[in-house]
Amino acid sequence: MQTNELIEELASDLQPTPSRARLLAMAIIAGAAAALVLVWVLFGFRADLSVAMLTAPFWMKWAFALVTAAIAFVLCARLARPEGKPGWWPVALTVPLFVLAIFACVELLNAPPGERQMLWMGDSAFQCFWCIPALAAPFLLGALWAFRQFAPTYLRLAGFSAGVLSGAAAAAVYALHCDEVAPAFVATWYSAGMLLPGVLGLILGPRLLRW
Repeated sequence: MQTNELIEELASDLQPTPSRARLLAMAIIAGAAAALVLVWVLFGFRADLSVAMLTAPFWMKWAFALVTAAIAFVLCARLARPEGKPGWWPVALTVPLFVLAIFACVELLNAPPGERQMLWMGDSAFQCFWCIPALAAPFLLGALWAFRQFAPTYLRLAGFSAGVLSGAAAAAVYALHCDEVAPAFVATWYSAGMLLPGVLGLILGPRLLRW
């Protein structure tokens, strides 16, 4: 068999590889479906959701979660290939929080001293803190599964970015139930809920994504 014939025979058995973005998107969509069911069954959607979706505070909260998720998605897609470099995208993850923190500081400074703790803690700080990571579980499982189809080399950062993506996507779903809208509350408790899956991904990355 000549060299050209051997190459052609080997090439004929190759299967197209799904794109990184497509696999990650499929994983996030599947996680979103699971998280929506969990929110509906365990908590229910807020009764005034149709009205709330016409207000700026709701979209402020959703924009914070969705923009963070979008940045984490791009970072995940970059890290999913062996030669992928994170670039400035890890720093970009902090931009939505930084912007929201400015609004939170302005809100707290302008509020009467007696109302500041209520703006910060709301009525559901503890619930928010554990619900978002719990809802992030199906997202994280899907994102880590997608990463295993590729060959990342920055394993800890890949796991962390998958965790932040999962937490941010879960926060967007949880916002359909949560009626807290104060920037101080969202900047603190939503961020904490989004960070916990990131820390979990940071720990699991070297164990689950090694190839």
